[in-house]
Amino acid sequence: MGSADDALGVSKRIVALGPPRGLFHIDLSGNPSEACLERLQVFLVENGLAPFSRSTLAGETVNGRAVALVDGHGDLVATSFVYMPHNSFSPFRTHAWGGLAAVSPAHRGKSLGSYINACATVMAFEQLAATVFYEQVATTNIPSRGMVEACGLTLHPYLKSGLASTGAEKFTL
Repeated sequence: MGSADDALGVSKRIVALGPPRGLFHIDLSGNPSEACLERLQVFLVENGLAPFSRSTLAGETVNGRAVALVDGHGDLVATSFVYMPHNSFSPFRTHAWGGLAAVSPAHRGKSLGSYINACATVMAFEQLAATVFYEQVATTNIPSRGMVEACGLTLHPYLKSGLASTGAEKFTL
């Protein structure tokens, strides 16, 4: 979790470096095509994440934004998503949630996760007017913890989250 004071400056410095050479942002604002949204969902599944609906990823049903990078062939290599999940009556109404950060196996270990996550962090504060940005990461997921901490977020061990399921499968990695 981090406030704009904690996370925005750090994330803006990461974003200012731009994506690694040969990688490009794709525009998911406005009205992304169904094919683009389906590619995004497939990419998330291939990288072990449960994707959101196309309408959610497109920002139609929630105040949210997706960000993605492609390589020179147009193949997705990294994604992230941010949205405002709390209603206007919630004390957390100005808190943005970030997640769905995924990097293709061929591009891991290059700080690309930190870059794409920093893009989502900046979007949370600058485009969605969030006052707090938070993500949920398993304590055992060391790479993801490093990614969110690189963006200026810090662990708040008194905040807990859980999900009940009937099987042993994880909801996300």
